[in-house]
Amino acid sequence: MNKLGRGILILSLLVLSTVLGYTVYVELAATSTVPEQRQAFALPDLQGKVHDAAEWDGKVVLLNFWASWCGPCREEIPLLVEMQKTHGPHGLQIIGIALDEPEKAQQFAQEYGVNYPVLIALEGGIELSTAYGNASGSIPYSVLYNRQGHIKKAVSGRVTQENLGPAIIDALQGG
Repeated sequence: MNKLGRGILILSLLVLSTVLGYTVYVELAATSTVPEQRQAFALPDLQGKVHDAAEWDGKVVLLNFWASWCGPCREEIPLLVEMQKTHGPHGLQIIGIALDEPEKAQQFAQEYGVNYPVLIALEGGIELSTAYGNASGSIPYSVLYNRQGHIKKAVSGRVTQENLGPAIIDALQGG
């Protein structure tokens, strides 16, 4: 086979694998089921104190699954810090769920000025995020629920003002 033939074959295989990969991704997304209600959990914070999900009943809660080694997580944390600062007084509580060693999560939280609770989930964080509808197990993954514990929005990938801001405002206003 000549160089042109090999190039066409390689390009065809790349296109085919991309189409198949996208199809699997779409299927996973389509079969992913975000529950209607908050899921129970109990996880330790950076100081080792265990917190239960019910502790934040009556607040609008954004759970953010992340890790210090995750590039998109690093990109979204400054926005989450700003959202907590802006909307916290109105009832928003962001909770970071770190899929990291406590020391790494602590260093990261200090470096980024995280102003909300960080809970340590290690490997169990993937299972918890899956219980919240994260079929692919990827991070970052965020779930917003209202004051009654009803899930309002799930975001797979980096949180932005555009993909989450309106849902936060709606939940804070009683939606």
